[in-house]
Amino acid sequence: MKKIWRVVVIGCGMFGTGVYIPNISKEASAECVAVCDIIPVTLASDTDFDTEFLDYIMAVKIVDGVDEAIAHIAEHS
Repeated sequence: MKKIWRVVVIGCGMFGTGVYIPNISKEASAECVAVCDIIPVTLASDTDFDTEFLDYIMAVKIVDGVDEAIAHIAEHS
């Protein structure tokens, strides 16, 4: 019998919804059974990186390294 890890993500925010939860769902030995956050989060779209929100809102992109980060900044600055 294969052991299944039952995972709960608390305070998930942007990294939880964009990174942790998708990776948990890809893992055959893990099951995401609950999530909890007090701040609603929406994943950023491509147009968000060119938007001035004028509020406490951020568009965050997770990149694989410095070169990708520099290219993203150069494209959207």
